[in-house]
Amino acid sequence: AAPYITKGYFTLFLYQDWAAAAPEDPYRAIFDNAIVSAAPVVANSGPIINEILPPTFSNFLPATTTLSFKVADDKAVVAAMYANLGVIRMMRGELREARILIEEALDRNEKAGDAMGQASDLGDLGEISRSEGKYPEAIAFFNRSLALYKQVEHREGEALATARLGAVARDERRYDEAEHLFTSALAMAKGIDDRLGQSFALSGLGDVALDR
Repeated sequence: AAPYITKGYFTLFLYQDWAAAAPEDPYRAIFDNAIVSAAPVVANSGPIINEILPPTFSNFLPATTTLSFKVADDKAVVAAMYANLGVIRMMRGELREARILIEEALDRNEKAGDAMGQASDLGDLGEISRSEGKYPEAIAFFNRSLALYKQVEHREGEALATARLGAVARDERRYDEAEHLFTSALAMAKGIDDRLGQSFALSGLGDVALDR
């Protein structure tokens, strides 16, 4: 890709955390954000800042300190970063924040026409909805994810989306349907020697057997 920052003004903000009640040492210089302004404005999109050195929490940086970081604006890379950040938030139970990040990733993948990226994002959004007990919404996300995986003939994704539908069916105590979906997912995973997919499906079948 062509260089992102070619003209305009690049600013790295540094500020002090003087919060006396902060659990960490309150006297730290923190740099965690950057703004890019490049003409034309309508073509500009916020970059992702990563690989920051020194670490983001550094005590009183000397004026001679060299700061380094990377700015990514590649569409696929940026979408993946948003999705990964969303998954991390989801794993930490921060579902509202996770949804915002993954919806951003989905929007970027839709604009880029990346079906695989969309399928993955939709699956993650389904998991968030399931965690929130919004089962009809979760089913809709998983079905959209499954359709896209079928479109690109990604068998691992098909198995995963099918097993996820099985998990929702189990949550709703539709045990016969859940068993059917997990069995289908297991057959798909076995057909491509997907060990992780097999494990997920078998675990689901075990959960259904315990719940009955």
